[in-house]
Amino acid sequence: MAIAAAAGHTRLVQCLLDANGSPNAKTKATGRTPLMAAAQGGHRAAAQLLLEHMDAAPGAGASPGGSNPIDVRDCAGVTALMLAAKNAHAATVELLLDADADANLLDQQSHCALELTARRGSVAAATSLLAHGRTNAVRGRLESPQRLRCCMLLCCLPSWLPSTVNFGLLSGRPTWPARCRSRRRVGT
Repeated sequence: MAIAAAAGHTRLVQCLLDANGSPNAKTKATGRTPLMAAAQGGHRAAAQLLLEHMDAAPGAGASPGGSNPIDVRDCAGVTALMLAAKNAHAATVELLLDADADANLLDQQSHCALELTARRGSVAAATSLLAHGRTNAVRGRLESPQRLRCCMLLCCLPSWLPSTVNFGLLSGRPTWPARCRSRRRVGT
């Protein structure tokens, strides 16, 4: 089922679910679920279908430790939300957040979904994460909201698009980090 979800074959995923396939099954090699595969590929329709069947699956109410089954981790500690955010799939990020995915979880390298999407430079995915107000983990690890804005800007600098610059500043009066002042374009 993970292969069908990764390819975005919604009809095949539906057939497998109808044949009593488990939406919570993990692959042996990576420990990824079909939802993770759909999220990584940005296949929103397949992810929606899997989420609907997760609610109906036996034992779906809680995974080991009592956490949300949407927040199951693979071998690297990555969740479906992190995969969608890392790959800049804003619609899938929004879907997972609406299904109560936890944006504060950290992978084995101590990265949360917001940091992963900032490194990718995805304004839309990061805006979804920030709009849901579920980014307390990263805010708590940084010294201040202003430092968060600067760190996000630095993550977005390689592409240096005006939209990522505006995203990096988030809101308020622009405060450019010292290393960026000489690179700033006029009018941005």
